[in-house]
Amino acid sequence: MATRDAYLCNYFCLDEYLTAGACTDLRSVARCIRPLLEGNLRLRFPKSFTRDEWLGDFITKIRNSGPADSLSPLRPKLSDLEDINNYSKKYHHDQNQTGADTEPVNDTSLQAYARRALQFVSGV
Repeated sequence: MATRDAYLCNYFCLDEYLTAGACTDLRSVARCIRPLLEGNLRLRFPKSFTRDEWLGDFITKIRNSGPADSLSPLRPKLSDLEDINNYSKKYHHDQNQTGADTEPVNDTSLQAYARRALQFVSGV
């Protein structure tokens, strides 16, 4: 239940940011992208990803998936997922231990990546 609640909070944070158009804490919005994608993939593929694996691990598993693997339908979206991962990891301490709190957040870029993350989880 807590995972689903966090997932929905991240989803609606990005959605409201895009629809309302104004936000005073861009870093907080940027930090919603990665857990949204991880939560979505964990919910869709519960047997494929363990609790101690993260988006980079997910990407590796998708890249290495065979044609009969349950993850193979994600392969066409792999480059998009990798690009979103590269953007979002700048705002997480586990990926950017020296600058996650000081990494500049550009509103235009954030809008683009927030939109892409929502499209990914919506299957668009």
